[in-house]
Amino acid sequence: MSKSSETELSGHEAELLGRQLFTSLMNLSGYGTEHPITRRTINDTFAKLEEAAKAHDGVTLLLDRDRLYLDKHPIGYRFNPQRLVKLMGDLNLESVLFKPSISRDQLTVFLNILAHPKDWPTLDDVRTELTRRQIDGLKLNYVFYRKITDDEEIVSSDQAEAYSRDEPAQRDLSPLLADLMSRIHENPAEAARLVSLAAELGDSAADEDEQLVQSLSRYIGRLSRKLAAQANAGRASPNPAQLKEQLQEFQQELIETMSLRTVNARLARIVAERLSKATLPEEKPTPDQAIPERVMSASSMAFFLNREVKCSLRYDTPFACAMITVDRIVASDGKDPHPRKPHRTEVNQVLPELYRLLFRLLRDLDLIGSLDREHQAVPMILMPMTPHGNANIVRLRLEEALANARFELQGQTIQLLPTITTLGFRAASHKDLRGYMTHMRNNHARARQANDQ
Repeated sequence: MSKSSETELSGHEAELLGRQLFTSLMNLSGYGTEHPITRRTINDTFAKLEEAAKAHDGVTLLLDRDRLYLDKHPIGYRFNPQRLVKLMGDLNLESVLFKPSISRDQLTVFLNILAHPKDWPTLDDVRTELTRRQIDGLKLNYVFYRKITDDEEIVSSDQAEAYSRDEPAQRDLSPLLADLMSRIHENPAEAARLVSLAAELGDSAADEDEQLVQSLSRYIGRLSRKLAAQANAGRASPNPAQLKEQLQEFQQELIETMSLRTVNARLARIVAERLSKATLPEEKPTPDQAIPERVMSASSMAFFLNREVKCSLRYDTPFACAMITVDRIVASDGKDPHPRKPHRTEVNQVLPELYRLLFRLLRDLDLIGSLDREHQAVPMILMPMTPHGNANIVRLRLEEALANARFELQGQTIQLLPTITTLGFRAASHKDLRGYMTHMRNNHARARQANDQ
């Protein structure tokens, strides 16, 4: 039966619950079922899932045309769900109904199966394992129906309309546009979060509007330059006029897609105006020793930090940050066993590989950047949905990984001896972003001083 409006999950509840489910899946994939981070995350997720399932007579996770929904609400505005989309798509798993009777252990078993597609590669394999484990708190590929006559049942039309309402109009697009959109799906660390968070900017301050406009403009322009370079590399005599026309069309298509997903129309219009005045030079190849593009700028990190603080103050959602400074280095060949303080130029040389290591170690939903505007020499990690205790476990994992990592510096193999500190946001003591960052910088300064002694 279809749910009445009184028993429906709200859009905000759906987004938070979806984010918690995704975080649990990523933690389980990275740390295993017995790791303290996984246990704590699943405990928190199960508490919210059980509450929602009992209040709303079950909750359905639905995959429809590469979009995820919880009940009728599209989710993924505040996290990147593409790994979950791929896992479900590869299994032909279109929906999961979490029943009010689901237990914590049953949720853990299901997430563990989903996280290990090599062990259970088909939907039949998943169903067999769930049956063997006597998991009866969820149903796979189950669709809500409502009775029309005694002999006829059809999919609830109001639910179907809700699922299709957020889909942009389908058009015949050129291969280059398909490439543009696929790139956003494949590597959406900056774009997807910016586009989705734009829906929350209806009541934002002007400075936040400006920050979003700048970030979106930079991202779309950079992506366009990459595509231009690829197009030029693939043809002997490229047609500049035709290429420019195509890229402008693709930029406009992306902006229209943003607008259809409830992005503030005024902001989308400003982005379009700025892009219309920009040139599209060819993208130069990125050298190995350049900071990876996925590393967020100081302004972007400040923007997302501020959003996390506001969300935590309003909805009591946890988050934490880690700060890293390369304070000492030591030769790993044993010839000079004495650690020394590196020069700024030496730190800059090892930063690209350090950032790449961080991306390999952390979750998809973690944001990596720096508040150092000039050199990005102080890596910072924003960990959504992560309380302070879990962040400390991440710190220990990072310290272990860096103790075993080796870096090349001017023909010599070295080990980094960094200072790593973490801090979870606490509304009672931090109150706002300024208070939180002051506390974090002071903590880090004390830790660096202690390491120097």
